[in-house]
Amino acid sequence: LDNKKIKLIPFYRRKISIPLGRMFKLCKFRQIIRIPPHRFGEDVVKYLERKIGEMFINKVILNYGLCVCVHSIEEIGDSITLPGDGGAHTEVTWNMVVFHPNIGEVLKGEISKCDSTGVSVTMTFFEDIFIPREYLPQPSKFLQNEQIWSWQYEVDDGFAELFLEPGSKVRFRVIDEVFKDIPTQVSDDSQENTNQKCYEIYGAMNDTGLGCISWWNAS
Repeated sequence: LDNKKIKLIPFYRRKISIPLGRMFKLCKFRQIIRIPPHRFGEDVVKYLERKIGEMFINKVILNYGLCVCVHSIEEIGDSITLPGDGGAHTEVTWNMVVFHPNIGEVLKGEISKCDSTGVSVTMTFFEDIFIPREYLPQPSKFLQNEQIWSWQYEVDDGFAELFLEPGSKVRFRVIDEVFKDIPTQVSDDSQENTNQKCYEIYGAMNDTGLGCISWWNAS
């Protein structure tokens, strides 16, 4: 799939293109989807595209990644009705574009937050990216008052400070990923799962060409 581009199913108002391969994968899914009676007169493919988009886009599927868009409907099976239900229950097979970068892949993003444990990075559509302090350019130190990181870059006459701060455009390498199966239902007296992340990426900036893009453009 490298170097190919696909058109998004128009679940959104405007079509855009996404390069397939590497951080974007094409995955096949199959599920029974109910078509309600008042939708029987509509174009079934368009309805299914819209329904699948509502169900899956911007959601994480365990061990697959973040669903970005519906690529195509591959097969629509026979429909059945159930007692007491006038809807048509139809087995649908479709292809979905998911965000799931490879370990070792280099990505671009923007720093959203810095603290003493490391740097958080966002890619706009995906925000759960973290660079631990030990994987920042070394030697680095955290400036508590400014809430930014400073790389003590060695030069001929000493050291120069290069900063990692919110809003900086950065390049990082994916070193690990964590999927968690988090229950969607949480009891009223427990908020244990509300702050957990079902898919998180860990990265590194401690290599040549990584870190703030402006550092290397300037050089």
